[in-house]
Amino acid sequence: LRDGSAYYYTDVNKITEYRNGTIDSDVSFNTVSASAEHGSANNPYVISTVAQWNALAADTANATNANKVFVLSADIDFEGQTFARVNQFNAKLYGQNFALKNISYQGNGSTSCGIFANTGSTVTVTDLGVTNFNITNGGVLNGLICGYSDGGYYLNCHTQGSITAASGTSALTSSGGLVGKMGGASTITFYRCSSSNSQDITNVRNSNGEGGGGILGLFMIAMQGLI
Repeated sequence: LRDGSAYYYTDVNKITEYRNGTIDSDVSFNTVSASAEHGSANNPYVISTVAQWNALAADTANATNANKVFVLSADIDFEGQTFARVNQFNAKLYGQNFALKNISYQGNGSTSCGIFANTGSTVTVTDLGVTNFNITNGGVLNGLICGYSDGGYYLNCHTQGSITAASGTSALTSSGGLVGKMGGASTITFYRCSSSNSQDITNVRNSNGEGGGGILGLFMIAMQGLI
């Protein structure tokens, strides 16, 4: 994104008015200013390559900062490339209807799996596609966008892929097309999200039970759904 260019995102503050028919769009635009603080809404971090995505995964300080903004500016194809999940993401990711594609990820059978392993209650992910993301030997919490979430907003996000949870675990195994499990003391909002019918989610039943769902595998507190 160059100085003076614009990017767009589904705006959670416009959803109610848009659904009520009082405004024509639920989308907002920001104009980029190179003089603004890097990582702010007016000068976001831009991701368009595998290397830049993997740099986000390594950038713990910014990924966990609720004030930071990341924007996709192209589809990112991981075919034959190393994919690094983001362990904890509390910031904003505006996908602009671009997609992360062709990801093969081997979990270790114990942790959270997804493009984000865990997200905080401040997270916002909008207008993002995740296609052909295949998780094998997944953890106890698996989602094609996030394994475990404390809440936040997932707006106009669409996924397709497969999840196979690890066998032999004694823990509760939960998998969802977008988010594996929601907990914490907040709410989670899904708006105009989908998970393709071609997706396959395989959970391993055990003595502690399991959760599985096309959008959300399991929720423990409150869920607000704007579908």
